[in-house]
Amino acid sequence: MVDDPQRSLAQWKALETRLGWTFRDPNLLRIAMTHSTYANEHREIQSNYERMEFLGDAVLDLIAARLLYQTFPNATEGELSQRRAQVVRRESLAVMAGELGLEYCILLGEGQRRAGGEVSRRILADAYESLAGAIFLDGGYDIAEKCFSADLKRTIQRTTDSFDFKTQLQELCHLQGFGQPIYTVVSTDGPDHARVFSCDVSVDGVVIGTGVAPSKKSAEQICARIGSDVLSQSEPSEISA
Repeated sequence: MVDDPQRSLAQWKALETRLGWTFRDPNLLRIAMTHSTYANEHREIQSNYERMEFLGDAVLDLIAARLLYQTFPNATEGELSQRRAQVVRRESLAVMAGELGLEYCILLGEGQRRAGGEVSRRILADAYESLAGAIFLDGGYDIAEKCFSADLKRTIQRTTDSFDFKTQLQELCHLQGFGQPIYTVVSTDGPDHARVFSCDVSVDGVVIGTGVAPSKKSAEQICARIGSDVLSQSEPSEISA
């Protein structure tokens, strides 16, 4: 974090290098990196990043949606929505902001600096969104996509590695009025060092997904992914014992 626009110029130039985009209107970058506490303490500054953050939120949502649509061609609308929510949630945005070095670029007021120490995750996430809004205003959607796609692709991969299909299936069951999904180990084959688990998942007595994997946990996740697809594409009356 910085407290002086003059001292921040070098950090902003380095940020442009990392982004691969030099602002045509440098004032947009200045606004995008100005926290409200700094603007409040410097009356000559009329703008902070809050309005730009609103715009950047929509820009990142669209870029993430397009990437997810391309990456998961067989995913349902519900799964894509859940994945996008994980990609653009505050924690994910804060990580991307940290990787981009935004904590060294944000103008913070003296009171905020004294109180906070390190820049909070919320401020980092907000600044990342405002930066997306600034680039969109300065260069348009194609430039914004070029600047942020690599960050979002890495985040999609990270969230994919930890995506919980069992939670998704449970939520779908609740929304559609079904009972809780029940997982059953159908068989366990192979030697101890190379086990293969075969599982299925049933809802209200009907098997809606099966999975085979080297661990029970992985097999259940496969069941849940298939079951979620089945539930998303079926009418409630079609799932009955």
